[in-house]
Amino acid sequence: MSEPKPKTKKEFSWDQYHERQIALRIAYIGWNLKGFVLQNDTNETVEYHIFEALKRAKLIRNENECNYSLCGRTDAGVSGVGNVISVRVRSVCPTGLGSIPREGAKVQKEEMNYAQILNGILPPSIRVTGVAYVKPDFNARFDCATRGYRYFFHKFDKNIDLMKEAAEHLLGEHDYRAFCKFSPDSTKHCVRKIYKCEFGDAGGGVWYFEIVGSGFIWHQIRCIASILFAVGNGFEKPSITKELLNTAKYPGRPNYPIADPEPLVFWNAGYENIDWKIDEAVEKKMKTNFALQLIDAEMRAAVLRCFIDGDLQPPAAKKWCPVENLDQCKSVEAILAEYEREKGHKPVDAGDE
Repeated sequence: MSEPKPKTKKEFSWDQYHERQIALRIAYIGWNLKGFVLQNDTNETVEYHIFEALKRAKLIRNENECNYSLCGRTDAGVSGVGNVISVRVRSVCPTGLGSIPREGAKVQKEEMNYAQILNGILPPSIRVTGVAYVKPDFNARFDCATRGYRYFFHKFDKNIDLMKEAAEHLLGEHDYRAFCKFSPDSTKHCVRKIYKCEFGDAGGGVWYFEIVGSGFIWHQIRCIASILFAVGNGFEKPSITKELLNTAKYPGRPNYPIADPEPLVFWNAGYENIDWKIDEAVEKKMKTNFALQLIDAEMRAAVLRCFIDGDLQPPAAKKWCPVENLDQCKSVEAILAEYEREKGHKPVDAGDE
């Protein structure tokens, strides 16, 4: 009796499917990640895990042929609630916004549930929280009108009113060179516009400030946080923020310490005419995933409180040297001139915080 022939695996054919341009709203806990964008020396980035999930689900062929774009290039340790990417994916429903039909391809009445598919593959620290169909030429970065961040902190003895006064000077369009780490590889100038800088009580002695702008420069939010905390702790006057916007006095950033990345969260990205959707069951499962991690964190916090005798006390304030006494980094103009001499071309804007 002859043995049954082994089943041959049917080869996947991309020609049987349509394509669709979509936007994905991404939430991620960044504390153990090395940033959002792909890196050569580590796989622990948000982009790596997203691309791996997209390829494993056969939603894209590879990361170089999917019309990919990203809104916020967040650093190592920074988290996100509402960061956005756009990508061209495999589709089974050749109708509606973003659809790119292919003649002879499969047709189904309903589109694939992209959030459900990806969330079933992604690690627990990363989740798709919204899907939107977008025009084929949509760009997550260039079509973004506003970006918002929140920076969380323990209030302790900080004077919130003084911090609010200092924050008001930052509103409007300014050259924020004294509030960033300038890199000619990623930007050619430091002019940005801030629409909002407000404070809120997150409970349990934790506060946050929320800042919304047209875009932000590398480390801009963390630099602003550092200066605002110095004001709140009484080390600087609220007028320091206005003084630091004077590019004649501060052509380069003074060498003050930058605030830590872990309390920073990419809060939202604002777009016109974008309709975010997610299946109710998928959303419930996603929230349960993060709730379980919150429960674990609260248990760990409860254990840590066992080692504290009495109420939580503020740590000793870090030494702070007045900004006016600090050395300054090279001016933006000097860095740009040096860059052009070495590279032979002018830089272009490549990303945010």
